[in-house]
Amino acid sequence: HERIDFQAGYEYEHRDARSFLFTQNSNKIHVNLDFLLTDAIRLSVGYALRRGDIVTYYKDEGDALSPGEVLLNTFNTPMKAEGIRATTHSFSLTALFALTDNVSVNIAEERRETLSTGNSYTDDVFRLGISYSY
Repeated sequence: HERIDFQAGYEYEHRDARSFLFTQNSNKIHVNLDFLLTDAIRLSVGYALRRGDIVTYYKDEGDALSPGEVLLNTFNTPMKAEGIRATTHSFSLTALFALTDNVSVNIAEERRETLSTGNSYTDDVFRLGISYSY
């Protein structure tokens, strides 16, 4: 029952906001390989490359705002925010287990490495999901 599926795609995203800071454009390509190991187990490996605008936040040290910076106080903590261009590499691994004909559980981990001039950010996202279909 082994089966391999390959998926690839391109995505253009435009976010239009009232603030110049949150108006963003990006381009993303992604590839994904699905391995159907048994009738009940599927393993997925993915990669995505995103280039575009992001918003970066950092603690306000009280100095003057630079051009392009905005002072935000969203969570009662003054933070400076700035829109920058960046490249993000995302790597993902997902395992899906069919428990019955109607119920499945999936476990996933995604690592995102974002790079821009002089900065780098790493995020790990873990997901656990239960799906029911009828």
